[in-house]
Amino acid sequence: MSPLAEHHKRRIGLVQEALRDRNLEALWVEPSVGLFYLTGLELVSLERLFGLLLPASGRPKMVVPLLLKDECEHVDIAEHITWSDSEGPEKAAAAAFTACLAHWSRAPYPSGPCTSSRR
Repeated sequence: MSPLAEHHKRRIGLVQEALRDRNLEALWVEPSVGLFYLTGLELVSLERLFGLLLPASGRPKMVVPLLLKDECEHVDIAEHITWSDSEGPEKAAAAAFTACLAHWSRAPYPSGPCTSSRR
């Protein structure tokens, strides 16, 4: 892992800690300053679904349109779930959220949809 990747890994760890402190299960990060802070990717917002699903614990998932696959290859701190225009983003997004839900159902706190808070 490159020194820059280690830097982003530390930042992701800090955000995950903050999520747990606030009893939140995950954070969805679209192309923005936040995505640059966490991954080093400097992308413009697109009409295509792209983002980083950052769970409170576990490995992040990145939903990536095929159009941006090469540009995102160096981001090894997240599992990439790629989708093409012909497929549409629904299956890729569902795969990312399903992976998080599976993790949350094994967690020592009540599970729920990605948008809810733990109690």
